Amino acid sequence: MEPLRVSEILKFCKGVLIQGNPTTTISSISLDSRKLKKNTLFIAIRGERYDGHDFLKEALEKGAKGVVVNSSYTPTYFLPPRGGGKRRGGKKSIIQVADTRKALGDIAKGYRRRFKIPLIAITGSDGKTTTKELSAALLSSRFHLIKSPGNFNNEIGVSLTLFKLKKKNDLAIVELGMNKPGEIKRLSEIAKPAMGVITNIGDAHQGFFKSKYGIAQSKAELFESLGKAPVILNRDSPYFSFLREKAKGRVISFGIKKKSDFQAKDVVVLASGIEFKVNNLPIRLPLLGYFNVYNVLVAIALAKEFGISDQRIKKALQNFKPLPHHFQLIKLKKFQVIDDTYNANPFAFKKAIEQLRIMKTKGRRVIIAGEMKELGDYSKKAHYSLGRFIAQSKVDLLVTIGELTKEIGKGASQAGFRKENIFHCESNEEVVKSKELFLPDDLILVKGSRAAHLEEVVEKLKNQEHLTSI
Repeated sequence: MEPLRVSEILKFCKGVLIQGNPTTTISSISLDSRKLKKNTLFIAIRGERYDGHDFLKEALEKGAKGVVVNSSYTPTYFLPPRGGGKRRGGKKSIIQVADTRKALGDIAKGYRRRFKIPLIAITGSDGKTTTKELSAALLSSRFHLIKSPGNFNNEIGVSLTLFKLKKKNDLAIVELGMNKPGEIKRLSEIAKPAMGVITNIGDAHQGFFKSKYGIAQSKAELFESLGKAPVILNRDSPYFSFLREKAKGRVISFGIKKKSDFQAKDVVVLASGIEFKVNNLPIRLPLLGYFNVYNVLVAIALAKEFGISDQRIKKALQNFKPLPHHFQLIKLKKFQVIDDTYNANPFAFKKAIEQLRIMKTKGRRVIIAGEMKELGDYSKKAHYSLGRFIAQSKVDLLVTIGELTKEIGKGASQAGFRKENIFHCESNEEVVKSKELFLPDDLILVKGSRAAHLEEVVEKLKNQEHLTSI
């Protein structure tokens, strides 16, 4: 982060300085009192589990140069001791704001405006993180860029990403996520994108929306900040026409089934990855999953927009490393595990099952299914529908974990899946206790929402030489 004066921060967040010097310089912003650097401003965020205001004393004692607190917070720690004496906290800055979470975004917004560099904003129901990483791999061959770490795609994550901007950077890529209407608009206002991407419109977070159309409308909030800047859209999406009409600038399309500006042809799924051609450029990618072709197409479209040569594109894609927990094939002594535990929604789950169906295996195709979260009133129906889909997908064994997944088993059973091949477990621990569940040469897909923590199942399967009976 480049240095910021307290006076600038006050202007960005409309804060009130109740102690300290406005000329004080800040060179780092943190929300974690355990991770403080020199000249850090600590912002006290109230979350579901913790309240940053409870850690103000610790932050200041560890060297924070100032703090940002809610105006409703009574800063008793900073008041002079009873009986008189100097104010505790010394000359350190205390900034009060109406809402510290909003202040964080407002400070990030102001800081972002200091840098006259293009920023690419990537959103969509799924594929955001892989698309971002692929795009960064291609663009970093020419540009000094920053990108969102992991899935830093909410207001906190996007803001912390923007604070990483420095004078040496000439490009940025951020991932924008949402749970409800208005969030993409807010994130776009903070990030000020010069180019946008919408990977697709799926079922993610449908519990917060009445329909997929509502999801599409919320994703289209990106266009308000983009203005006449270009946007990359999925031509194969049923919402392509809707989004194209909403876009104010140039639309660049990508797809497989329909004619697009960047269209994949002659797609071949191999045991070690994917091969295809796009605009006569042959591509070989060490990633599993037919669905990843769409993610690669976005990355290539962005690369060409920013002048990356075909040679650099091919080299970067050949060297790309699969992301952990993103349809990652793990070969064990007895069987193979596909670790797709990063997240799950109905659309992405079905895409993973379609890939499982076409993969070669000497043994059975097995699914270990965790719950899909944030689906609201649609939840039971979504899990039941997934079960019916599984019944038609050449799957030999279905293992479900958690209360909601009973609907997956029910849907599969009623669609003709053999009941004796459906096993329900109440916990992750229960899954790996039975040696009767998994046989030599099985190909096992493990998938569920992040809240299901199915990476625990994968790790136990990897570390357990012999499975024992229940």
